[in-house]
Amino acid sequence: MAAGIISPRTQEAACSGPANTTGLAALPPELLLEIVEYFPSFPVPCSFLAGPVDRALFDRQVTLRTLSQLCRSFRHTLLPYVWRHIEACSLNSATFQARRRPIWGTDGHSWLWEKEIAVALRRQLEIVTIHNPSYAVHVQTVSVVIGRYSTRDLLHELARCLALMPNLKTLQYHGDHSLRVRSYAPSAFVGYSYPSIRTVVMSGRQHFLRHVCPEVRHLHLTGRWGASNHEHIIRAERLTGMVHYWMIPELGKYLPDLKFLQLRTLEGLEPKHLQHLLGCHKLEVIEIVETRANRITLVEMQELANAAKDLLAQLPTDKDVRRVVKVRQLRDS
Repeated sequence: MAAGIISPRTQEAACSGPANTTGLAALPPELLLEIVEYFPSFPVPCSFLAGPVDRALFDRQVTLRTLSQLCRSFRHTLLPYVWRHIEACSLNSATFQARRRPIWGTDGHSWLWEKEIAVALRRQLEIVTIHNPSYAVHVQTVSVVIGRYSTRDLLHELARCLALMPNLKTLQYHGDHSLRVRSYAPSAFVGYSYPSIRTVVMSGRQHFLRHVCPEVRHLHLTGRWGASNHEHIIRAERLTGMVHYWMIPELGKYLPDLKFLQLRTLEGLEPKHLQHLLGCHKLEVIEIVETRANRITLVEMQELANAAKDLLAQLPTDKDVRRVVKVRQLRDS
């Protein structure tokens, strides 16, 4: 069994017997959780991932689950926190060093890191939906990088398990860098709906997620939004990430409830493009972000900000709405 994954027998042993009320176990739950907060967690939303991330996230998962096995008191306090996030996007040190080692399976060629992450995801899903289905209520965020290892079966299992998590609020789905992944994904999610999800992080190519998450309020794009994706109206109120200038004319038609728009992909964006946002009658905030990979001059930034202010001034007036333009720098793009 992989490190950090708790077996049902171990869980039963940790919960049996008298509760430990001395030493470290006697700490107030609030203080223990404050200590846990110092471990880094997977950011929401996260930029595009084409591979594994820093192993510090792996260390966090292992540490939390190890602590939860120390005694009954820790188990009771940490269990909801341990399973609040399902994260299959980081590796242990040995696999990270050999992540580019090729392997062969029923789906053809893949990398070692893709197998490691696929196995970790499957084990976590089995624990919260098969071995201990009562844990599914704790899951609020699922962050995954889908690779080319056992893709078809893994996607079907992911689609099935998401439907068993009643309190799931955020889905971060990365991994459209392979044609194999993109071709398998839509059919795997046919017939499913996840009404509890409010935040979706995805590439524009993963448009099938917009169909199965009907109540999404925050849509964060990590890649290009193709023209073929413009056939589905969603109720998102926030749109962030890679919003390209050619998408802007479609926003009023397909995101009628849009209130917050982040513009951080500034290449090709001109002040005149913002006039297309007149169809977004509920728009309240336009945030213009300068990143390392997308530098523009101060003059160009000011021109965009002025155009955004003019646009908001033309929208229907509402005494309860304060429309603003925000300009900021984001160094980690």
